[in-house]
Order: sequence, then C-alpha cells, then structure tokens
Amino acid sequence: MKSSFLPICLVATICSMNPLWAVAPQSWQHRSEADFADGSFQATTLSSLGEVSLGSDVQILLPADEAPAVISAVAWGDDVIYAGSGDRPVIYAIRQGAKYSELAHLPGTIVASLVWTGEQLLAGTGGVEAGIFRVDPDGGVQRVWTDPQVNYVWAIVPGEAGELFAASGPNGAVYRIAPDGSAEVFFQAQALAKNILCLARTDDGTLFAGTDQNGLVIRINPDGSYRAILKAQEQEIAAIIPDGNGGVFVATSDAAKAGPAGERQTNDKPEGRAERKTENEDEGKNNDNDKDSPEPDPTPQPQGPDEESVEHNSIDTDNEPTTSQTNPADEAEISPPQPIGNLSAQPCNGEIPKEIRNLLAAKLRSTQGKAAPKPQIQEEGNAVHHVQPDGLVRTIFRKPLTILSMVRHQDRLLLGTGNNGIIYSVAVSGQESTLLVDTEASQISSLSLDPAGRLVFGSANAGSVGLVESKPAQTGSYISDVLDAGQIAQWGTAQIRLLESLKGQVSFSTRSGHLDDPKDGYWSQWIPETPAGAELIKIASPAGRYLQYRLTFKPEDGLAPSVQQVRLLYQVGNLPPMVSTVEITPSSQIAPDTSEAKTPRPYRLISINASDPNQDSLRYEIAIRQHGQDIWVDLADDLDKSTYTWDTRTASDGLYDLRVVASDDPSNPPTSALSARWVENYIPVDNTPPIFTDLAVKPSEPVIRIRATTADATSTLAELAYSIDTQDDWVALLPDDGIIDSKQETVTFDLKDLKPGPHRLAIRVVDLLGNTGYASMILQTQPDQ
Repeated sequence: MKSSFLPICLVATICSMNPLWAVAPQSWQHRSEADFADGSFQATTLSSLGEVSLGSDVQILLPADEAPAVISAVAWGDDVIYAGSGDRPVIYAIRQGAKYSELAHLPGTIVASLVWTGEQLLAGTGGVEAGIFRVDPDGGVQRVWTDPQVNYVWAIVPGEAGELFAASGPNGAVYRIAPDGSAEVFFQAQALAKNILCLARTDDGTLFAGTDQNGLVIRINPDGSYRAILKAQEQEIAAIIPDGNGGVFVATSDAAKAGPAGERQTNDKPEGRAERKTENEDEGKNNDNDKDSPEPDPTPQPQGPDEESVEHNSIDTDNEPTTSQTNPADEAEISPPQPIGNLSAQPCNGEIPKEIRNLLAAKLRSTQGKAAPKPQIQEEGNAVHHVQPDGLVRTIFRKPLTILSMVRHQDRLLLGTGNNGIIYSVAVSGQESTLLVDTEASQISSLSLDPAGRLVFGSANAGSVGLVESKPAQTGSYISDVLDAGQIAQWGTAQIRLLESLKGQVSFSTRSGHLDDPKDGYWSQWIPETPAGAELIKIASPAGRYLQYRLTFKPEDGLAPSVQQVRLLYQVGNLPPMVSTVEITPSSQIAPDTSEAKTPRPYRLISINASDPNQDSLRYEIAIRQHGQDIWVDLADDLDKSTYTWDTRTASDGLYDLRVVASDDPSNPPTSALSARWVENYIPVDNTPPIFTDLAVKPSEPVIRIRATTADATSTLAELAYSIDTQDDWVALLPDDGIIDSKQETVTFDLKDLKPGPHRLAIRVVDLLGNTGYASMILQTQPDQ
C-alpha cells in the first residue's frame, strides 16, 4: 500500500491572496527566429538571425473583396501595374493615383503569365485558344501566336532579335516564335515533363528551363543543343534567375515537401550576428541559414534526363507537335497580325473546369476558394538552389513551404510562397533570410520589380495585388505569442536589445491575464508605451499567469530600427514538490554475474521519483518504522540525491513502513519552503533463512519416498530443490499443491534407481529475499536379494 500527502501549507498557498513567491526568478528570452516566429507581425520583418525590424511600407492596390480568387501574374509597365486573373481571362490595370480597372479580356480561360518588354505587354493564357497575346494600353488585344497542341503558356521570354520564347504545357515544350508569328519547337522535354513552368534567358542567348516533373533544370544553348544541369530532389521547378556569372538560382515548388499549411521552419540559433560579413565576402561559401545546421550535399556535375550530361546537336522531333513553320521575317519587332480588339471573356461560371483546376494545381497548388489538400511532408521542404558555373549545387534557403515566384533585387532574392502567403528576402550568399511581408492570403503567386526597387505582388486565396515600397513603413508592431508562466506570476523587468547600427524608435508594452486567449475584458489593458533601450523596463502589468508583449517601431531619418533580443523576468508562486513514485528494490550488492535467486538480499535500493514545478532544488528525508508502531527512525535526514541504499541487517525481521519527505528548502527561505511526502507500507525485512520442520523417509521398493515440510517466518518461499551425493547438481521440486506461493510448503518426491549403499540427500529451500535453508540425511539402500 502506498500513499502521497500534500502539506497543510499548500492549502494556505491556494487559499491565500498573497502567494509565497519562489526565490529564483525565471525568464523568457527571445533571441532567435524560432523564438519570435509565432508572434504577430504588422509591417515588421523577421530575419533568420532572430532580428525583428520595421518593414517596408505595403499598400494594397487591388483588395481581395474586389479581386478574383487568384491573381496568377503581375508585371510592371512604366507607370502601370498589370495583373492577370487565375480564374478568368482578364487583365487588370492599376495606374498611379487612379482606381484599378479591368483592362482587357482575352481568349481562353485564365491568364497564366505576363511580361512587360519595355514597350508592350504580352500575356500568356491557358485553356481555350491558349497562346500569347499583345495588350495595348487602351485594352486592345492582338493575337501573337497560338497552337492547338498548347493548353498553357507558363512563361514568356523576349529574345534579342524580336523573337519570343514560350514555356508551355502539357507537351513540355519551349517554342521560339518569330516576329511574324511563325513558331517552331525549340526544345521538348518529351516523356520527362508535361509542363515547362519557368524560363530564363542570359545576355548571350542561353535559355534555362524548369520542369514540373523530375525537378529538372535544362540549359538550352542558342544553337538548340541542350543538357540537364540539375535534377533536384524536389519534383517541380518554379522559378529560375541567372546569377550573372554563368550560374542560376533555382526555386522549387514540390507540394509533397511543404507543410500542410506551409508551417514556418525557423532557425532557433542566433549565432552569426557579431561578425556580420558582407555578402561578397561570403559569396561562394557553402553556408546555410543556421551555421550549426548540416550543410547541403553538393551535387557535382548534375546528370541529364538520360543520366548523362550530353550536348545535343539535334532534337528528335518524331513526337513533337505540329507547328506552323514559316520563314521568320527580318524586322526586329513583332509584326501585328489582324487586330482582334477586346474579345469577349469566357469566364468560369461557378466551379473551375477540371483541366483548369489541374492547371492551377501545377502552378499554385490551389483551386478556386479551396486550399490544396494536405500532402504528406517529405524530407525538409522546398528550396532555393544555386547551381554554380562549375556544376556544384549550393542550397541557400529551405523551408517547409512552396515557392511560387522569385525575383532578384541587388544581392537579395525575393520569394513568394505558399501556403502561408509570405514574401521572404534571401541573401544570395545564403547567410541570411528574412520574413519580409506576411499577408492574409494563402499564396504569393507572382512578383515583379520596378527599376526603383519597388515590389508588386499578386496573391491567391484570397486574391489581391499589393505594393511593397522601398521606404520603411511609418509605423509597425510585433506582438508576441501568449507567454505562459504555468501559474500566477509576479512580473519583473524587461530588457530590449536594439541593433545599434540602425536608427529609429522602439517602444515596449505588455498586458496580462488568466486566460490563454487575450480577449477584451478578460485581460488587462496594454500598459503605456515605454521607450526601449539600454535601461531595464519594469513590467507594470498586473500579476497573472499569461503575458504578452508588444514592440512598436518607428523610423528615423529613413532608417528602420531592429530588435535583437527580448528578455522578460518573472517569478511564480512557490508550489510544493511532487513525489510521484518510490521504488524499493531488494539487492544483494554482489557481482552482476552471480545468481541473486540463491543469494541473500538484505539491502533495499530506494529510488525516489520527485519533481518541483518551480524547478527548485530538493532535499530528502527517509525514515522507517515497524508496521503498526508510531515511532519513526531516521535513515537519512539531509539527502541531496534521489537514491539511497538501506542495509536491513540493522533491523529485526518483520514488516516495515517507509516514509520519504521531499522539501524545496534548499531554494527557499524557511518561511516559504514547502514539502511533500510519500509512505510505502508492508516492506518485508527478512534476513533469516527458512527452516525444515519435518523430514520423513518411507522406503518402498523399487523407490524411496521423501516427504518434507518447510516454512519461513516472514517471506513467502520461492524455490525448492534436492541433490543426491553432490552439492552442484540440484533437481527442482514442486510442492504437493503444485505452486510455491506461501510461507509454508510440503513436498513429496521419489528417489529411483539408487545404487546399493549409503547416499547423502540434501534439500534446499529459498525464500523471496534469497535466504536459503538446508536439510540433509543419509539414506542406506540394500542390494537386491
């Protein structure tokens, strides 16, 4: 039997309005990306170095309540921002100082891609009459090229001589379209991919194409020869950007490797701040976001589709689609075919058709108004890989999300992601990444930059168009996740460390409550803002179990402030320790290879399983008493460890009670120390072997029958055996009732085939604690007559 007791002073603690506060304060420290990640960001950013900063000014140009569910493409065009719908073949125009409007309706079902050439807007469509169309400033639409084999035009890249290159599906082809509208298949992935999802071109005319299957990046030379330069572990390539030195940055969008809701994978180590190197210093080093994380495995000389990196001088076109083959014209600009004006739209009424849902799944992993099904997460998420000119692959960014779009601004890569609608900024060196904008949408489907560095984004589910300015926001805030002290707590001080190299103002505020959800009326109000800096800030919120803090940022001289660390001290009421179990194990304290079943076990190994909710140090007291008596005898009264060995040879045989008291007085003054106790009853102490009370022999030809009775005063018996003429070979016995389960047993057995003459019979009995008793006698057998 066992019992656990709570001290009387605990009742006083619960009932009192003035709790006994623990001596040692506790703290929350936020100094890494993981620490800050679960908070709420309003015009603020979070870097992989664990820095919260004032973000850029963000304006919503086309709000979700007036936009389609999916904005599939955006493009800057001089003073106009163009946005394409992913669930209707409509292009919106957003002009500075003017309201947005529907500019043009195209043939087809959706707008899949947009590109501004510097002089004109080109649109790639999906669905019916998929192809490339030119859109005039007044909304006029001219067909540039279509092909019955093409259902989707995912990307358009202008060539140097006025030609266009189109990434298409589902035939996995790249088309070269001459200025007169004639076209040829320039590259085809054949069975390795159904869609070319992205396309990029370098100044020397080299194309890089990314596929929707097998994670292939194909380098296509100006003469049409090609080879695979990357087979990523992710299945889809979403975006490619040349690095300017012969390599490329590659973003992947494999839904099977993203979290169900695009959970943020964070860096919980803030190391690396003190020695901030320039990106040029670190260029080419194999560094990841966290210097302690494992480096990505480089892939030297990636293999092509046929597992060989081979230059192809000709393309097998046996399976290529039929194309319009005409001689290209000599002029440098696209010669407009017959204008077709503002074509009537073919919107989707209600549910998007199946083929368009598949289209959106390939690009956005979403359907109209519906989140993508939750895939099973595989490995580590999607990534940005840097394929260097020598073929080595360096992973500079990886998180459990999908990367849907990517642009480059100076030494930063800007990523539009899903399914959490976040824009990340990643240093091309891989040293750092920053949560730049956290939107209300599920996906950031498209990004576009203007020469001034302003970023426009299109989102999906819900659809919208937003503008990220190059200047900081006028104000921003960060609100921490709800912090749980576990019990009512008295708040101490806060220390806010700012990044000294940046200017700006940061203020600090808190609120507290007893519910884990900070609903109005149930929590205290936010305390007045206090400037943050080198001085400690007293947390003036009322005592409670839960706390939230808020940081408010304001710029200064056009510079945005940044917070590196937040440290909050608090102290909870002292709670008693808890003794959950006490294990008492008999032991002989002999070598492990000796059988304890036949060895006396006078020692008791006492193991205490105790804990303290305040993380206080504990002191133990152990005492014993004979069961049924009142006097306790101390075994240990100042034990600082949770184990003790009791030598029972100092106690007489019988049943005992054992008491363990755990106290937190090493960490608390005597007036507030608390304790808990545990009592274990009916512990046998038995250091006396069992005895034989009767031993009888009954000769009977041709056997001798032996009958013996044995008993132990304290313990139940555990083993019976006999031997004849030896002390090494013992034969196990069962009592007459078939089971050894009591303090007294009777055993009857026969001896057969004994040779004539004297024999020594020995009988052994062992109790549960290894005490062994013996009996022996001499037997005389007669020879046969």
